[in-house]
Amino acid sequence: MWQQSEKDGIFFYTLPHWKIFGAEVILSTRIGNISKPPFDGLNMALHVDDQEEDVLSARCFFMDTLSVPRDEFVSIQQTHGKNLRRITSLDRGRGALSYQDAFADTDGIYTNESHLFMATFYADCLPLAVFDPVHRGLGLAHAGWKGTYQNIGALIDAMKEAFDSDPKDMFFAMGAGIMSCCYEVDKSFYRRFLDQYDGASQWFSPGCTPEKYMFDNIKANSDLAIKAGILKENMTSLNRCTCCHQEEFYSYRGSGGHCGRHGLFARLL
Repeated sequence: MWQQSEKDGIFFYTLPHWKIFGAEVILSTRIGNISKPPFDGLNMALHVDDQEEDVLSARCFFMDTLSVPRDEFVSIQQTHGKNLRRITSLDRGRGALSYQDAFADTDGIYTNESHLFMATFYADCLPLAVFDPVHRGLGLAHAGWKGTYQNIGALIDAMKEAFDSDPKDMFFAMGAGIMSCCYEVDKSFYRRFLDQYDGASQWFSPGCTPEKYMFDNIKANSDLAIKAGILKENMTSLNRCTCCHQEEFYSYRGSGGHCGRHGLFARLL
């Protein structure tokens, strides 16, 4: 279960149960006073036209406050795709100070090595975290609707292959993302998912106007994780809508497309 914490003015969420087994997972919020509007708060992403010095200041303040060595940071250039990358100690520092140095065209990242602070960024898309406490594998994925459509949750299968993980041993967590209350889509979107997945109709409810639907990205990724072998009792979701709670999280839809990004971070201890 997610737990809210605060330290030196930084508000964030953690998974204490995972930490007992050797994995630290942290979901940041926008609450802070570094970046200026429209990125105001604790923007963690370098690709949104914020001032680079503000983003780097936010990252350093965040890591220093949480006692994370700066050189452990590893990030990716997210493209709403399905590409995954396994990282090792040789990748330490990739994307820490420069967006161009982050791994290109990647929406999932995983490892079985310690001292790697994996970083992914969000503003409505759903953060996913997967942890195998038996074989010490840990991964993060960025599940916007395109990632969900392409099953970015295949991170579970990638870790199974790389680390000989059994999905029944894995923990699966979903952070804050836009929820069905605010995620209105059109009929072509609805039909696309129905053509892609059996049972996808359960991820939609009627919209406020004809030919519109409300999409439940959390339900979609939960079902895909269960299909991949994750047990329900090993799953947790923050169930906090980023669009409804823009005082706490960045929302692309809620801001009209101009905002920063909060982050999901993870490392093996």
